[in-house]
Amino acid sequence: MKLNAAQRNQFAKKVHRITSCFHDFIPLNLIDDILGEFNLTLIQEDNTKWSGFLCGETASAVFDLGIKDSEKDSLFIPAQNQLYFYWYKFNTGRYEINSYLI
Repeated sequence: MKLNAAQRNQFAKKVHRITSCFHDFIPLNLIDDILGEFNLTLIQEDNTKWSGFLCGETASAVFDLGIKDSEKDSLFIPAQNQLYFYWYKFNTGRYEINSYLI
């Protein structure tokens, strides 16, 4: 599965609401909730749900996305899209976030 241009545009509009303001935390869970609206989730290399943490005051990460495999509860079928995610922590302690799908 791959999100088409219209779906990516819908995703971008929803993520813009999150990324257009500053946060006291890195809101990756909020973006994962939006992905869920498109039947996607962040996955690890073994095709299970991503369970990690983000390190650093300023960094980036690329996440693979997956679709729930109806036959196996804990496994996901890899999607053809990826999530690019960037964060920057200001001296005030608040984060600026940028995220998009390719």
